[in-house]
Amino acid sequence: LQDYEYAKYHRKNIPQEFIDANNLEPLFDDQGFIYMQIQKGMYGLKQAGKIANEQLKKFLAPHGYRPTRTPGLWKHDNKP
Repeated sequence: LQDYEYAKYHRKNIPQEFIDANNLEPLFDDQGFIYMQIQKGMYGLKQAGKIANEQLKKFLAPHGYRPTRTPGLWKHDNKP
């Protein structure tokens, strides 16, 4: 991720063992939510596809491939 994003999780979705091991108890708000800063792509995030596409662009660009307007379709610079 170029810019960090934030996610809100309720305590019922986080195992108690994880809360205890990472001392997260004081970070929960009055309604039982915790806010987390996401620094890397994670499976299941709605941004996961965008992150994967950006990485694919970085990998293929040095080899002469560019994305077209059609999602998932790539074109080589030297090929018509």
